[in-house]
Amino acid sequence: MNTGSSADAHALSLFATLASVADPSVRIAYLRSEWVPGRPETVAEVLEVAAAGADAGLVTFRQGLLELVVALAPAEFESIRKDAARHAIARGLGAARSLLVPESVEHPANASTLAPRPTPGKTVTLGERKSLARRHGPTTIDKVVSDPHPDVIRILLSNPTLRESDVLRIASRRPVPGEVLREILVHPRRLVRYTIRFALLQNPYLPTTLGAALVRGLRRQDAASIVASTELPETIRAIARADLARPPLH
Repeated sequence: MNTGSSADAHALSLFATLASVADPSVRIAYLRSEWVPGRPETVAEVLEVAAAGADAGLVTFRQGLLELVVALAPAEFESIRKDAARHAIARGLGAARSLLVPESVEHPANASTLAPRPTPGKTVTLGERKSLARRHGPTTIDKVVSDPHPDVIRILLSNPTLRESDVLRIASRRPVPGEVLREILVHPRRLVRYTIRFALLQNPYLPTTLGAALVRGLRRQDAASIVASTELPETIRAIARADLARPPLH
């Protein structure tokens, strides 16, 4: 680890505060208001400390790292992520860099160009698709769950009739725009479901910056399946491989 004691103290203080709050939505909201808007150098250095603790098998650090990355994930924080990434690169903070700098991954199809299948004879506008995402009922959700636009999925994820099985369908889609998968993690209440996190991690279209956080803290058998998956980025598989190489904590 290539950070100073102030970053260690900052991380420990953050995690102690988070541990006192039961609701993950409140924890993420706190990070977005108090930690994310801070100095980019601090953001990068705290991520490095959190990753080091997570790699050492510390449960508090693994959970904290995931929540830090989720707090940073919304599109509105892109400039903050870029500033923190520049600091991580300049300081040689390798773990923070992997959490802030997306890896370019080749896919067989360009998911960003996907478009929803229109009803014959009718063009469905983005506004109409957003309106549909707000409606209740499994039939309506089935019409929207494959939409490629992150704004539509963002609305759908807040629909109270959305089931976990529906979220898993979105998380498992291939090809899919990475920003659609990002929207799942942006919603803190989805964060608590291990099955959803693992489905996201298995998807090769997940941005590597998010995968680098999700892969830490997997169950050992699941980490082994990530290592064996040749369709996933080597960066993610390498983290899982290193985790498996460490003796389990007792």
